[in-house]
Amino acid sequence: MKKLVLTGITAAVAVMIALAWPVLKSFNPTDYALEVMSGGPWVVFILMALESASLPIPSEVLLPLTGYMISQGRMELVPALAAAIAGSMLGSYVDYAIGKVVGLELLRRTRWVSRSALESATRWFDRYGAYAVFLTRFLAGFRTLISFPAGAFGMRLTAFSLCTLAGSVIWDASLIYLGIFLGSRWSQVVYAGSRYYLEASALVVVLLLVSLALFLLRRKGRI
Repeated sequence: MKKLVLTGITAAVAVMIALAWPVLKSFNPTDYALEVMSGGPWVVFILMALESASLPIPSEVLLPLTGYMISQGRMELVPALAAAIAGSMLGSYVDYAIGKVVGLELLRRTRWVSRSALESATRWFDRYGAYAVFLTRFLAGFRTLISFPAGAFGMRLTAFSLCTLAGSVIWDASLIYLGIFLGSRWSQVVYAGSRYYLEASALVVVLLLVSLALFLLRRKGRI
């Protein structure tokens, strides 16, 4: 039964890829601009959904480019941001459902995802739970994979949704606004991100943890 379900999900993902193929085949920081202009928020939605479903679509490229298009008046901010967040949520729900229905053991036998990365994401979730779902939205290699163990371990859908939504809003909005701010220099985000991604991700996580600690201390009246 589980193999049948996995086959069905794989077929559904294949259909999504086929529908998005005219966009995917030209996906790079320069040529993809025309696709974004013609497809608008729908293109952003489809590609963010595919990325969040653990397919190799780099949001680090897509979102700053979306911001650039907004700065040029070729796309509206609210629809574009809403599309990015909605796509992030949809793709995350797909992986959550796969983890819940199929389980991690069968996923480890496939070539869909890296086994070592999946194991690392599983350890993160096993140790930190909901915090891992939120924080890994800012970490390459874990941002999408964390949804698998969340589903497999039976994390409540409401909690999963809230953590994923919070992380997605911060991540998507930050990169889009960077693209708006930099304008035609948006590709610098891609270059910097590829060169200093781990350092930047670590800094974001540290800042978030410090902010959370300060918030909790204030609620307890200690500061």
